[in-house]
Amino acid sequence: ASSIMAIELAANLSFLFQERHLLDRMSAAASCGFKAVEFGGGLLTCPKKDLVAARERAGVEVAVLCCPAASMDKCTMGLASLPGREDGFRADLATAVDLALSLACKKIHVVASRSDSHDKSSEETYVSNLRLAAEECQKHNIQVLIEPISTVSDYYLQTYSQALDILKKVGHHNLKIEFDFYHAQRTQGNLLEFIRENLGSIGHIQVAQVPGRHEPDQEGEINYQYVFKALREMGYSGWIGAEYHPRGKTEDGLAWMSSIN
Repeated sequence: ASSIMAIELAANLSFLFQERHLLDRMSAAASCGFKAVEFGGGLLTCPKKDLVAARERAGVEVAVLCCPAASMDKCTMGLASLPGREDGFRADLATAVDLALSLACKKIHVVASRSDSHDKSSEETYVSNLRLAAEECQKHNIQVLIEPISTVSDYYLQTYSQALDILKKVGHHNLKIEFDFYHAQRTQGNLLEFIRENLGSIGHIQVAQVPGRHEPDQEGEINYQYVFKALREMGYSGWIGAEYHPRGKTEDGLAWMSSIN
């Protein structure tokens, strides 16, 4: 028997199955073969008890959710790197942890803010908030993730080298990187080399093709057949989030799922 890991996929329900109500997306994902789901913000537009019931009906795991779990403020996104908003950040974190525990979710992506990445006080705020989050979440066996985002020009965390630097400064083993191939290819490339060198610091992976952010089997800059094979050989054992914009109906673009293992 091969000891190579199988790849397990999580449907990002902030991107996929958008033609359905949020509460129906978990069952839709399960019926398409996804064993897990993940969420961006906006989760608390539904009552928590309804989300819990929908997850139980669908029988999926929740791989990752975001802090803030409510709808994200367009002006700030998250509060993690905004000086002076520490109380708001703590409240967002408490809400996200409560939701994660209700949904048996083991990872929270702490969203940074739209703020100047060269500002010393932004960095100090971000580092201390992340340290607080890593410690608080560890009590509940929940891992904290940070993710560089390339599509918002003033987002605090832009690159993976910056993310590694923040990991060092926070200095807590419960903080990891969410590696999104789409953002990484747009900002720095060198994808598998980075993962190989930093596998122990990566807590979650997401995929989409570049350019366009569509299905991984579309023509584009990233050779996902090669990527999935390499991830299996490296022994990556976490979930891989399908975070892309379907070109049409979600269900019509899922052929790539059957070819990843």
